[in-house]
Amino acid sequence: MKSMRSLYKKLLQYVPDKRIWAYSSMALSAAAVCSYMGAYWFLWQSIVSILVIPAYEKAMYDAIIVVALMILRGILNIASATCSHYLGFRLETNLRKNGLHKLLDASSSFFDHNSSGEIRKVIDDNAAETHKTVAHLIPDNITAVMTPVLMFVLMFAIDYRLGILLILTTVIGVLQYRKMSGGTEFLSGYSAALQNECGNSRICQRNADHKNLRCNCTVLQNSD
Repeated sequence: MKSMRSLYKKLLQYVPDKRIWAYSSMALSAAAVCSYMGAYWFLWQSIVSILVIPAYEKAMYDAIIVVALMILRGILNIASATCSHYLGFRLETNLRKNGLHKLLDASSSFFDHNSSGEIRKVIDDNAAETHKTVAHLIPDNITAVMTPVLMFVLMFAIDYRLGILLILTTVIGVLQYRKMSGGTEFLSGYSAALQNECGNSRICQRNADHKNLRCNCTVLQNSD
């Protein structure tokens, strides 16, 4: 989590005048999750009005609210993605400009050992991958964090026994997953073994490209 915050902090340094779009995307994504959980709450109320308390007019009213909240959720998701993509495109452009400005200070021997096509490809590929990191992961991360939290709140609001049951099933699921995967040590060893087996294959090259993506902003920043 700290590494992700550090990464976004460095990325936003290249678009200081567009930070508001990142915050807007996060706020809209959070509102979309709240709308989604609210739809489930009114769905529960509608079921209660039909099966427990025969109040069909209230059930119809709650059903209309469910549909409205789901439509609102879709609109908020689109707005959140629009803000994050606007930020991503501007960041991609600024990274390309910054990379080209850094090349002006490079020595002539650097261009003797690196062709212009390779240099352009590295800049374009890293800028495009960074765009994906900002445009897609900002709203996705907010959704991934808020959805389980609000789900627990919703379950306890409906019935504390449902909340306890959800906690138990979550703990059991996590333990089963860790048991099947062999834990973090096994996964680390498995990943290291794959990298050793791959050697200089294209798979390793792609993994290296992803690592270079995370270091891209740091390298550019340190070269100032």
